[in-house]
Amino acid sequence: MAAVDDTEKLTSDTVDGTVEADVAGMGVSGGVINGIRLLEGELLVVTDREAAFIPPGTDGTASTPGTMSITNYRFAFQDMDGHFIVNLPLGCLHKVEKIGGMTSSGENAYGLEIHSKDGRKYRFAHPQVNHSRKPIFEKLQTLAFPVTAGNQLFAFVHHKAVVSAKGQDSVRSPGWQVYNFESEMARQGVPNEAWKICRLNQDYNFAPSYPALFAAPASLSDEDITKVAAFRSKARLPALSWISPRTNATITRCAQPRVGMLGKRSEADEDYITSLVKCTPSQAKVQIIDARPRVNAVANQAKGLGYESATSYPMASLTFLNIQNIHVMRDSLKKVKELCATSGENWHAGVDATKWLKHVQLVLYGATRVARYIENGTSTLVHCSDGWDRTAQLTALAMLFLDPYYRTVAGFELLIEKEWLSFGHKFNQRIGHGSAKADDEQRSPIFLQFIDCVWQVSQQHPCAFEFSEAMLLEILDGLYSCRFGTFFCNHEAKRQEERLATSTFSLWDHIGDKLEYRNPLYAAPAPGESVILEYDPSMKHLALWHNYYARGRWVQREVAADRLAELDALLANTSGATEDMASDDAPGVTSKGQAGTPENSSATAHPPEYLVTSDV
Repeated sequence: MAAVDDTEKLTSDTVDGTVEADVAGMGVSGGVINGIRLLEGELLVVTDREAAFIPPGTDGTASTPGTMSITNYRFAFQDMDGHFIVNLPLGCLHKVEKIGGMTSSGENAYGLEIHSKDGRKYRFAHPQVNHSRKPIFEKLQTLAFPVTAGNQLFAFVHHKAVVSAKGQDSVRSPGWQVYNFESEMARQGVPNEAWKICRLNQDYNFAPSYPALFAAPASLSDEDITKVAAFRSKARLPALSWISPRTNATITRCAQPRVGMLGKRSEADEDYITSLVKCTPSQAKVQIIDARPRVNAVANQAKGLGYESATSYPMASLTFLNIQNIHVMRDSLKKVKELCATSGENWHAGVDATKWLKHVQLVLYGATRVARYIENGTSTLVHCSDGWDRTAQLTALAMLFLDPYYRTVAGFELLIEKEWLSFGHKFNQRIGHGSAKADDEQRSPIFLQFIDCVWQVSQQHPCAFEFSEAMLLEILDGLYSCRFGTFFCNHEAKRQEERLATSTFSLWDHIGDKLEYRNPLYAAPAPGESVILEYDPSMKHLALWHNYYARGRWVQREVAADRLAELDALLANTSGATEDMASDDAPGVTSKGQAGTPENSSATAHPPEYLVTSDV
């Protein structure tokens, strides 16, 4: 992440009378400009009144004239009646492309195409005279990718503006305190005779991508633990994630061992695994869950890494889950985005061809397997390659199955902070906050896939979660928007260095206790009732999450009107009372502007066909 500084001042531009300055209401107190209620620190930069929106899936000849507005936080387009067609945080932009050139012929052949990180794509036409799109393109490149441009992410600008307006003493962000390691360990009964709090990493020099504090077996000395770290990739040694109050079986997580082609051994590492067995006296072995395909683990031996062999680890059993790497997941999601941008022909085969649901199924299968081991009293050690992608998916989902606290709003926020943020999922690289490197090989939708898995489970257990689908969508929007500092940086040490807790707001403050993020069907487990979620990861239970992946789809309004008329006629035949049911809105669009689909929609259902913009 670029250094946090205060050198860049954003101003409005005027270009040839087409792009005009519009400064009325500028400021840090939430003024309204072009129908946009600005956030503190949000400034209008460009207004273009000659751009036109080209509906997706059309031949480009039809367009909707309107007003394009660009602030230092968002990209928006309104039609001539002031209705928002696009209202998207700039942090969501994946790339901006030029369409056509000055000599291009044909209707609307010259303009820009906006690609968002969540799969939406918008095309706009501009007049070809005087290179009218040039200032728009250049300003978008600077504002949407501030890190590449050497500027600040909006979250820092926003926080500073709020502090300036209200005073430092009046500004609080309690969301940064939703997770406290020692409090969460105390909830699980740690420290105890078997487990201790390890403070070797308090300065982050011991294991730079690990949290300052972690739990380790009480029987091991700091010297032993240091030797174990030296034998694990990136010094990511086994650390406790969760302990069962019923069986004392544990979930621990780590990175792959440094065995190499010659099968190197570490007595300290083997003793560490043996200590996990001793922490659960009823079991003779620990179950090691390697998330990777076996062939990938074997290939890593050539890099001096690898997996635990039966010869070196007779106290453990090893299972490979065959979950693919970040590059396969990125390519699979790309196919989902392309599918949702089409007209929907051959939808059934298209969903299967993306293999996205197959990948989701493997993650869910692995997590249910971990949960079953724990419930049966067998401790598990989970890792992939470096222990910050697939490992986080598996441990967090297994804990969600096992512990009802993590199924509450506060508990789910804590789970994300603990298993994803504190243990070093590389959010900055996987998401590319503020970076113009759209083809960066390190980008991958690993966290999105986790949230997708949570949604899948919620469909099978609609009363088990205190939080709603709206909260899951809000988390993903907050992941990309750069309005909050929650998902900035790759690890805890960097977040401390950037002082995010005092220079940005937390997404959890925004979510707060709002009713829209609460599930009205939620029922906490009754006394004596099993707290374990039994989940069936069979493909027949999985569905493409239309309310997320297909929320950028578009259909001409007359098609939506025809469908609504059909619904009215059907209701008239069955109840005779349809007068109050008529609406001018496209079917399935809620008051938040998010698409609605039936709760039990299948993976092969036809996708919803309407445009839904981001709720900024």
